[in-house]
Amino acid sequence: MSVLNKKLARDLWNLRWQSLAIVAVIACGIGTFIMSASTVSSLEATRSHYYSTYRFANIFCDLKRAPEAFAQQLQDLPGVDTLETRITAPVRLRFSDTEPIAQALAISLPDGNNSRLNQLYLRSGRLPARNSINEVAVSEAFATAHRMQLGDTLSAIIYGQTYTLTIVGIVLSPEFIYEISPSGLLPDNKSFGVIWLPRRDLEGSTKLEGAFNSIALTAGAAANESAIIESMDNLLARYGSLGAIQRKDQRSHRFVSSEMDELKSMGIVAPSIFLCVAAFLMNMVLSRLISTQREQIAALKAFGFTPFEIARYYLSMSWLLAGLGTLAGVIVGIYLGENLTRLYSRFFHFPDFQFSIPLRVLAFAFLISFLAATVGVWTSIRAIMTLPPAEAMRPEPPTRYRKAWLDQFWQWIPTTPSSRMVIRHVTRHPRRAILSTLGISLSVAVLILGSFMQDSVFGLFDTMFTLSKKYDSQITFIEATEDAVLFEVKNIDGVLEAEPFRTVPVRAKADHRKRLVSIIGLNEPSRLMHLVDLKGKTSALPIEGALISRKLADVLNLKVGDYLTIEVLEERRERFSLLVTKLIDDAAGESIYMHKEALHRYLREAPRSNGIYLRLDPYKSADIHSELQRRPGISQVIDTENLRASFLTTIAENVQRMRTTNLIFSLIIAIGVIYSTARISLAERSREFATLRVLGFSQREIGTILWGELLLLTTLAIPLGWLLGYGLSYATVNAFDRELFRMPLVVHTHTYAYAAIVVLIAMQVASWIVQQLLNSMKLVEVLKTRE
Repeated sequence: MSVLNKKLARDLWNLRWQSLAIVAVIACGIGTFIMSASTVSSLEATRSHYYSTYRFANIFCDLKRAPEAFAQQLQDLPGVDTLETRITAPVRLRFSDTEPIAQALAISLPDGNNSRLNQLYLRSGRLPARNSINEVAVSEAFATAHRMQLGDTLSAIIYGQTYTLTIVGIVLSPEFIYEISPSGLLPDNKSFGVIWLPRRDLEGSTKLEGAFNSIALTAGAAANESAIIESMDNLLARYGSLGAIQRKDQRSHRFVSSEMDELKSMGIVAPSIFLCVAAFLMNMVLSRLISTQREQIAALKAFGFTPFEIARYYLSMSWLLAGLGTLAGVIVGIYLGENLTRLYSRFFHFPDFQFSIPLRVLAFAFLISFLAATVGVWTSIRAIMTLPPAEAMRPEPPTRYRKAWLDQFWQWIPTTPSSRMVIRHVTRHPRRAILSTLGISLSVAVLILGSFMQDSVFGLFDTMFTLSKKYDSQITFIEATEDAVLFEVKNIDGVLEAEPFRTVPVRAKADHRKRLVSIIGLNEPSRLMHLVDLKGKTSALPIEGALISRKLADVLNLKVGDYLTIEVLEERRERFSLLVTKLIDDAAGESIYMHKEALHRYLREAPRSNGIYLRLDPYKSADIHSELQRRPGISQVIDTENLRASFLTTIAENVQRMRTTNLIFSLIIAIGVIYSTARISLAERSREFATLRVLGFSQREIGTILWGELLLLTTLAIPLGWLLGYGLSYATVNAFDRELFRMPLVVHTHTYAYAAIVVLIAMQVASWIVQQLLNSMKLVEVLKTRE
């Protein structure tokens, strides 16, 4: 072992606790990066393999009805590789008299079950036989939620007719990795599922013999998907096409991709914070080490070691700590990544999850940690390179103490000698005080960043369910219905209020930009459905023109006063220009809101509705739901209370895990920074403290001086941490500003208090550790140290 290697081992042992703090902080940063990167990589690899193996389509289109013979014209379009027609239908499933009726989507299986696209993965059982009567395959998530087994029967209501179906298979589909209802925002497998029936069975139930109402296709590798979609839309317009979409806009794929984007964002923000703190700690610890080893450095130069060799020694020390931290971070990241992947397996339904970490992720983890380590020690290494041996042989000049501007306050403010010593020492070392304060403030910021998500999630809950949805239930019709049905519903015993709404699928265009969205027509004023933005402010509908989502305005590059071209995708397929009167920064989706009467005028139709919002007598709601479910024209009956429960069940566990992880990581940052600051202060002032002991100060009084310094730095850091935490929360909200969901920026007062209390506790822990070192300090040895 060389001389420098022996010195390296000795120095690391002497600095073992500070080194452990640095390693722990690096491990937190790398662990967060590995967790997010490995989870994203695993999800992408699993999804890609699933899509290719089970031939997930590239383009989808729903329509009202088209003859089967017309499919050949679509197949002949340039670029179309494989095309498959099918039938889909909304279904209501009854399990028992005590269980609420569930909604489902029925999809036809081709004759012989040999689907060429969106093939099913058979988890158990078999697919319905070609000539079977009333056999069905059920999605695994739905079957698990209802504890269904092979051989169980379902009572299915399809277009008003009741059928008894026997479960012969439990399956998964690449089309429903994220199984969510067409109008839902979160999965609720108790209330919604997917079933597959032989095409002949579904043809008879839906009266679509020799016809289809849904298409899935794949395009060739060199095909222009946009051109295919445009051709399909032109050909299918007369058949009630709702607009063809690419895979990226398919509902399940879009949700999974959005979640991956959020994971990628998390994999950038959190590691950046931790590695910045690690670089700061390295700079603080190694600069102090170099300062105390001036004479050793001079001796090494005198014995022939070049400045580059000595600089390489200190750089090796930082790289060794970075390597150890990265190894620990990889272990932590794998553990967290596997747990996160298992959590996602509850929401994303794949045949199996293959957790893996690509080598490029590991290589990048080592690269960024080594880079942070190099940045952290670079200024200290430059000082080594330029330090002359003769200068280095002399001890570092003592700090010059002189009267500062703060000293003028002592005559007006009653202070103790200990408190003056604390304040003077902090003000005499401004650079170190600023860096220490910044490091502690980052731990406060991380705590706020982890906790604000809970505030924002429940703020989103309040926006969506408390402030906006004032109704108890929502019913939707299979077809738009004359408003006369409203009076029938109002006459049901227990219905307290009822308000109709009209939804119209449209293609919204602005210049070359376009989007498939819905126009929602509401009564104004509405008592049951309020349009509330992320700040909790209610927006009134304009009498003329439209109120549109801010996110849709961003996508289409619109502002108030612009005109939007609307192509209606139903019935007469009207075209008109619509004035953008207002924007609303709503919580989810991309929608256009209009006064219902104005929408009827644009559509040139009599008052009609696609659904009704209901406020119910809570003691009669079960009977009302049963009554509504029996009506053949109703497609869905949605209970708002079930939506609330699904939201909380889905979100609560994710938020709590995130908060726990951030609590652990922020404690590591806080204890690491505070402990390193205290150890450096103790090392620099050991002779001073020993002198005070000789002069009669007790160990407790000296410990109070050190504790007071840490308390002062922590007190200064907490408000700065609040500001940084709010800034990071703001950046996170903007990073997660997706088309599907938008989070409100909500940081409650108790979140700030929680972050402050946790950091103060961490400060107390670090102070206690340093106090033990102070108690074990040997006075004689310290006083013999040469100044």
